[in-house]
Amino acid sequence: MKNYLPLILTGLLFGAVLILYFNITTLQEENAALKADIAALQQPQEEEIEHHEEEVEVAIFMQRLQVYANKLYFAGINNNEELTHFYFHEMEEVMEEVVEANIVDEGVEISKFMQSMGLESLERFEGEVEEGFDQFEAQYTTFITNCNSCHAVTQHPFIRIKQPLTPIFDNQAYDK
Repeated sequence: MKNYLPLILTGLLFGAVLILYFNITTLQEENAALKADIAALQQPQEEEIEHHEEEVEVAIFMQRLQVYANKLYFAGINNNEELTHFYFHEMEEVMEEVVEANIVDEGVEISKFMQSMGLESLERFEGEVEEGFDQFEAQYTTFITNCNSCHAVTQHPFIRIKQPLTPIFDNQAYDK
C-alpha cells in the first residue's frame, strides 16, 4: 500500500489543480463579462440621452413652484413662521432640481437663469422674512417680480405671476 500512496497523493493534487484551474477560468470569464457590462453602463447611450431630454418638462417644475408660491403667500400673510419656512424649503428644492438638471429649452439656459434669478431671489426673500413678517407682502411682490423678469428673459413674457387673491387649495389652514 505504501507504493500507491505517492500515486494517490499525486492524483489528488492533480485533481485539485484541475478544479482550481476551471474555477479560476470561470471567474476570469465572469469578471470579463462584468467589466463589459460596467463599461456599457458607463457609456451614455444616445437614445437614453435624447429620451431624458424629452422627459424634462419645465412647465411641471413651474407648476410646482406656482403652487408652493401660492401657499407661501397665505402662510406668510398669516404670520405662520413654521409653514412659511416649509414652503420656502419646498420651493428651494424644486429650484435646485431645475438648476441641477442643466435644462436648455430652445437654446435658453433655463437652469442658469433659475440659479441667478430664482434661487438667489428666493434665498434673499427668505432671509428678509427671517427678520419679521411686517414687510412680507412687499417682499413677496419683489420676489414675484423677479420670477416675471426671468420669464421675460427666457422668452416667456406672456407668463406673468401675481399676488394670489385666494388660496389654491381651500382645505388647508394657513394660520397658526
